[in-house]
Amino acid sequence: MEIISPDIPERLAFIDLVLLAEPGEQIDPVDFPPVGSSIEAVTVDIMPDGELRLDATPSAVRSCK
Repeated sequence: MEIISPDIPERLAFIDLVLLAEPGEQIDPVDFPPVGSSIEAVTVDIMPDGELRLDATPSAVRSCK
């Protein structure tokens, strides 16, 4: 896995809707972070084009601190 720190230039990233809330919790579209916002997330995968797939569930972020 590659570690991306804040001082590295921007990279495209994708967060699946289900990876914004814990399993069993529902998230409303009004709770989505605005496009371009900075959020804490964990890299799940790096796609062939270099795009990051992220997990922003609180438990995933806590597990990496």
